[in-house]
Amino acid sequence: MILVFLGPPGCGKGTQAQYLCEKEDFFHLSTGQALRTEIEAQSPLGIRIQDTMASGNYVDDETILELVEKNIAQLKVKNVLFDGFPRTLDQARSFEKLLDRQGKKVGIVAYFSLSDEVLVERIVGRFNCVRCGRVYHDKNNRPLVDNVCDICGGTQFARRDDDTAESLKQRLEKYYESTRLLVDYYKEKKVLVEIDAGQTLDNVTKQLMKTLEPRLSDDKE
Repeated sequence: MILVFLGPPGCGKGTQAQYLCEKEDFFHLSTGQALRTEIEAQSPLGIRIQDTMASGNYVDDETILELVEKNIAQLKVKNVLFDGFPRTLDQARSFEKLLDRQGKKVGIVAYFSLSDEVLVERIVGRFNCVRCGRVYHDKNNRPLVDNVCDICGGTQFARRDDDTAESLKQRLEKYYESTRLLVDYYKEKKVLVEIDAGQTLDNVTKQLMKTLEPRLSDDKE
């Protein structure tokens, strides 16, 4: 299954992606993380985009598609989750053509909706394990043991440089400009499902799995 997550930064997509990878054998392809990996490696692509990322702006479509094609060509798993891509209508159309060439298509698009007020609170409180990338939150999702990652036992944590109220405002403005078009596009394709991201973490997971389970069962047959 090709699964796409849509939703503003801080809506909980990352946490749900972790669940699907751990419990349902999904491969999580986050373009944001992939971009940061390129920057950390100081690859030619990473050098090109580091200033854009640091300023809180989005990377151009051509570069994103280059990154996606590079990554998807290496994947050999059945269930793939795309988070943070496609971000624009042009990307969605190009992505559809890319998948079509490989005999694949988007199965479900989960749209996580949440108010701006809750988003700000969630964004400024999140941090992740440096070693494995596990996402935590100061209030809502702390490690079981302070300063020790639940998954890998790592003791180093970091916060994204752009997880600030000022950067979030810029990101949300650009996000809403393009997301309306994406929502309409995937509604027309009859693959969009809206998820209420304002619920508790467990309830969001239950709503998501209620949507995915019939398709996952079909794929296993």
